[in-house]
Amino acid sequence: MGRRFRLEKINEIPLRTLFFDTNVLMYIFFPELSVFPWSRGYSSFLKQVMTRQFKLALDITVLSEIINTIMRIDYSQFKESGSAPDNFSFKNYRASSQGKQNLSHIHSVILRQILPFFEVLDIQFSKSDIHKLLVTDSIDFNDKIIASLCRKHDCILVTNDRDFNSVDIDIVSSNPKLMQT
Repeated sequence: MGRRFRLEKINEIPLRTLFFDTNVLMYIFFPELSVFPWSRGYSSFLKQVMTRQFKLALDITVLSEIINTIMRIDYSQFKESGSAPDNFSFKNYRASSQGKQNLSHIHSVILRQILPFFEVLDIQFSKSDIHKLLVTDSIDFNDKIIASLCRKHDCILVTNDRDFNSVDIDIVSSNPKLMQT
């Protein structure tokens, strides 16, 4: 089983590349979406690891999840506000001026605040690799991709997602459910 590191015990974390999961990046760079008390700890953690010269990483899967999740949240809020007709679809929202404005904001945050500091990692998957990912278990497909990237590039995953609890990779988190090994 991979090692688990508490967010606040930064001195115990080996100086390796830190791979940031979607939820953590959303807590840090889109704080208006987070009502969770632990989200501020991740912002502080990012500042500390940057001053200590840790390499920071993510992948295209994480960026896709950020964009799609935030757009879906904004669409739900738009629908709940009564600003849209009942049959107003997500595709209609994306094409609307508010949808385009929101997407432009998301892109701006990614381009100006995230990408300048994070390396973008990738992995080439073979058919055999994909067969191994297509197993029904408690971990979703994108999380399996992230775990594979962390293994390939010897990264430590920074996440709050308890779904990673059973995954054999090193993890940094403030989620107590991830600290149980």
